[in-house]
Amino acid sequence: MPILRLTDLGLLNLVPPPKLTDFWDATLPTFGVRVSPKGTKTFVLKLRTGRQAIGRYPIITLAEARNEAKRILAERTLGKIRPTSITYPQAVRLFIEDKKQSSRPTTADQYEWFLGRLNFTCQLADIHPDDLERALKRIKSKSTYDHVLVAVRILFNWAMKRRYISHNPTIGITRPQSPPRARTLSDDELKLVWEASGKLGNFGVIVRLLVVTGQRRGEIAALQTSWISSSLSHTPPSSSASSSGSHQQFGAASSDLWTITIPASVTKNGREHTFPIGSISKSILENHSKSQHTFLFPARNFSKSATTFNGWSKSKAALDKLSHVEHWTLHDLRRTFATKLADLRTPPHVIERLLNHASGTISGVAAVYNRATYMPEMRAAIEAYEAHLKTILNLPA
Repeated sequence: MPILRLTDLGLLNLVPPPKLTDFWDATLPTFGVRVSPKGTKTFVLKLRTGRQAIGRYPIITLAEARNEAKRILAERTLGKIRPTSITYPQAVRLFIEDKKQSSRPTTADQYEWFLGRLNFTCQLADIHPDDLERALKRIKSKSTYDHVLVAVRILFNWAMKRRYISHNPTIGITRPQSPPRARTLSDDELKLVWEASGKLGNFGVIVRLLVVTGQRRGEIAALQTSWISSSLSHTPPSSSASSSGSHQQFGAASSDLWTITIPASVTKNGREHTFPIGSISKSILENHSKSQHTFLFPARNFSKSATTFNGWSKSKAALDKLSHVEHWTLHDLRRTFATKLADLRTPPHVIERLLNHASGTISGVAAVYNRATYMPEMRAAIEAYEAHLKTILNLPA
């Protein structure tokens, strides 16, 4: 690490080194010039968060570069770039408070959980990329690793906008690449999962609804009685309806008139989703124990930070142990649903409507002009799918 007194004459006479080299100024610590083997000279300033390029010589002069370096150092000393120090836990708390104002409560809860996997207690600005990589490597689940990295990257971007830090340490850290999942459950596996889920309370009811509807787990876990309608209208019953009144309505019509409407505020793509349900789903909902909460599947420890079902990991492990089905995720039920519909010759656009996909055969400009709900086609697909399920699961026709 060469140190010399930088002068204009000295810069002109610097011989290009065999490899990229930083020459530091003896009169202003942390200021220097980086010289490449081809002779390119760039003024740099060494900061705690890394090296900051000031400009290339001779486009800017040595005097201009030194003055700029002094200005940056003075601002940092006076706190103009980072006005207040903040620890990682403090940053997470402020970030979550901000997210609760701008996002769905479940989204803020997820951010809080993932950011809590990193047990930093130091100043936010002191977290180095090496620190992050070491902390991430301790996370064994690839899915959790991916989500934590995304969450902490968003946190640091948020912190940069608020001038708590001047550099995002997640830059350059990538998620491990793996082939996309293609797992679907066989008929035998589906039967084993179905039978085991009957012993797992609310979680088991959620799993069975995932099997018969193909919806996302978070959307089913957030189900409310007011979203369930027993008429062809796509408008769900009033949320102010009493619990007993809603359950009387459950039996008011045959299953071929039942729909569920998931609000745009809950769906992944922000688009309201109304889909039909058949006799199996109707039976599950009718037999489900009635909850005094707004949600059909409230959190076990109902609080502001966790409102809907939140015991996923332990419950899934219990399901695997009971069913003896291995190496699968709850999302694989959604893929299995779509695959079986395709096997039953359901048109792709109808499958996409049932899954509430934002892209596919009807997307872009076509999606803007095609406002058809395809409710009759979706209902026919569900009837065919449930008939197939009844055969697999040995359910009464």
